[in-house]
Amino acid sequence: MLKFFKRIRKNLLKQGNLKSYLFYSIGEILLVMIGILLALQVNNWNEKRQEKKLEVKLLQGLMSDLNGSINDMSRTLRTDSIMITSGEQLIQILEDDTSTYRESMDQLFGWVEVWSPFEPRMMTYENLSSIGYSIISNETLQSNIIYLFDNVYATQRTGAATLISAYPKQLDMIFKHLRTGKDIVHKKPNDFEKIKKDEEYLNYLSYMVEARKTFVTYSKNTLEQMIKVKNQIDLELASRSKKK
Repeated sequence: MLKFFKRIRKNLLKQGNLKSYLFYSIGEILLVMIGILLALQVNNWNEKRQEKKLEVKLLQGLMSDLNGSINDMSRTLRTDSIMITSGEQLIQILEDDTSTYRESMDQLFGWVEVWSPFEPRMMTYENLSSIGYSIISNETLQSNIIYLFDNVYATQRTGAATLISAYPKQLDMIFKHLRTGKDIVHKKPNDFEKIKKDEEYLNYLSYMVEARKTFVTYSKNTLEQMIKVKNQIDLELASRSKKK
């Protein structure tokens, strides 16, 4: 192609037709510029196509992470519900002067001490952070994803920190009054009558129950936000699939 254009220029120069040569040169320059613009356009189109593919891959990864986190949170809430119910029943028993020890209480003592930590799955979001949030073209979805991972999860960790701060006292109470029964969720009191009279244990128990109730409030809000964002991602992926 270059040889072809070069031959035309030589012929025009030999003919001495300067005006035709100038017109041809201008046309050749314009043709080169159009070629460059077309190449840039194709390159931009390819880049946008790759970005869309990456966006879909990230959205699919976020969906997978959220599904796992939702299952983990649901399990945490079930555990917390059992702990709260066990704690409330145990407080009633210990505050009843007429109550006597029964082996069925071992599970109540055990469940009060159970801790089911929740840790959100962050791998895809960390990749998104390094790539840049702007790759999520739906701005509302982008904003909700950032809010969930940076704000809602942070609030959840604050609630968890409240419970973790009581862990040393929890160990003190366990070692002072309880021994492990047939498994980790069965704790047998060393002296049932003594534990009934221990105000420190009762204070600890009531604190743990109320603290866990507060934590459940955080957890339910976190679960609600996770489901909301998951559904939005699902709709976004479905709309992309229809456009194909």
